[in-house]
Amino acid sequence: MLNKEFEEIMFMKYIITCIIALFLFGSVSAQNKNDAALKLKINSIIKKMTLEEKIEMLHGNALFSSAGVPRLGIPELTCDDGPLGVREEIKRFDWASANWTTDSATFLPNGSAIAATWNPIMANKYGVVIGEEANARKKNVMLAPAFNICRMPLCGRTYEYYSEDPYLNSQLAIQSVKGIQSQHVAACIKHFAANNQELNRLLDELTRLKVEERESISEISAKIRMAIERIPMSKDIAEEIASYLTKFSEKDAFAVRSSATAEDLPTASFAGQQDTYLNIVGKDAILQHISKCWASLFTERAIIYRNQNDFDHHKVYLSVVIQKMIFPQAAGILFTADPITANRKILSIDASFGLGEALVSGLVNADNYKVCNGKIIDKKISAI
Repeated sequence: MLNKEFEEIMFMKYIITCIIALFLFGSVSAQNKNDAALKLKINSIIKKMTLEEKIEMLHGNALFSSAGVPRLGIPELTCDDGPLGVREEIKRFDWASANWTTDSATFLPNGSAIAATWNPIMANKYGVVIGEEANARKKNVMLAPAFNICRMPLCGRTYEYYSEDPYLNSQLAIQSVKGIQSQHVAACIKHFAANNQELNRLLDELTRLKVEERESISEISAKIRMAIERIPMSKDIAEEIASYLTKFSEKDAFAVRSSATAEDLPTASFAGQQDTYLNIVGKDAILQHISKCWASLFTERAIIYRNQNDFDHHKVYLSVVIQKMIFPQAAGILFTADPITANRKILSIDASFGLGEALVSGLVNADNYKVCNGKIIDKKISAI
């Protein structure tokens, strides 16, 4: 009796399992058919499009939209610049407000506030709200979320990003995207490349400043130098420098010197405007002072001089020379042409006791020697 009841139960389970399987496979089959029909429709429309219409859809026709193809029933694609919610409606071709009286959106917390919750479910709800409000404003795509890693405090978009933790960022971004997409709105995550526009913005701001605006120049100079010094040195460069330093004693001292591309031009001289560091000992200290040299391209005096002479801050570069220190009895500067008369047959030498740094920094007055055909033809010894 028990065996018979057991067999009936197992038979019923088998029947139910078969029915569920048929239902699932039927649903999958129906979905596959729908997908195939949709793909066929899309391909059919694309074949009807002209080359010009295809190109028009690949770029914007206004600040936040790209063209559709009205004759084929393809509407204009509208976007909105999140990532912290649906922004105020702006005009089609400039950033001024459209002044809509019906324009409103929820005031959502910034990315770092979401990250502070450590809660992917909250990020999903955040995305749902953005998607709902995008629909209300008839936006097809939200430029959100922003999930770059916060690497430096001077980045202009840091408040939009989640955190410094790649794993936390990924978990929150995934749920935010799913929340937006659940409302049938596309999510365009950003930024695909590390956002480094803050430095470019500061350089542009420098160009607009007048020489007399010393306080503003000083403030921006400090920001740029701090940003450059905080950028990690490329691993391959650091390793190559470290490898070369193994040829010397750990106690050896080095000069870390700046050499900019705009030095000693026919109409301008940038010599001495960037930093040079002497008696630097140890690999870590040398690498640190290389970054300081790079950053010194934006000392106040260098910035002001470039502004005075209309040099583009974006187009001036700097390399760093590392030299083992010597401790000479005397040092100086040799000019292969007389800087006063421009006579190329006369060499001019400015010299002083000790390191040449005292000379080029103006701490001492130089002795001057004129040399022609291997003979000193004139000399002026400086008074103490």
